Amino acid sequence: MLMTQFDKDLVLAQARRFGGQIPSEARATELAEHLNTLINALDMVSIDLPLEAEPADMARTLEELARD
Repeated sequence: MLMTQFDKDLVLAQARRFGGQIPSEARATELAEHLNTLINALDMVSIDLPLEAEPADMARTLEELARD
């Protein structure tokens, strides 16, 4: 099931939480749209993956990928 999760209010709240420059409301809306597109695309391409497709040692796998 695909579900939109981000909106401008969430983007603005997270920007305030993490500090730095706060985006305008228009930019926060754009960012939310991009994040939703990304999440929906990831959901669509991973929908048929079995749960056992996740590596048993995810932390080690992420570390190896980070080195590349």
